[in-house]
Amino acid sequence: MVTNIQIFITNIQAIATNIQAVVTNIQAFITNVKAIATNVEAVVTNALTFVTNIQAIATFVKAIATNIQLLHKSFLISRASSSLELDLR
Repeated sequence: MVTNIQIFITNIQAIATNIQAVVTNIQAFITNVKAIATNVEAVVTNALTFVTNIQAIATFVKAIATNIQLLHKSFLISRASSSLELDLR
């Protein structure tokens, strides 16, 4: 015959098992939160790298534009110089 004390002990053991399960779940949750934080950090790092790359592309495009302007000025100077030579003849 099962006594009340035996039922009480069984219930206490069940509670202990449930508490262990809760602790395990909390540990898993903490691990998942850490993984999410790591992923968020990686996303932020990638975003910063992307911005840096866009800035580098913008600088490169500006340099090309500057070179085109200089080439155009050089062409105009050359043309003007040729005109002066023709006028001097």
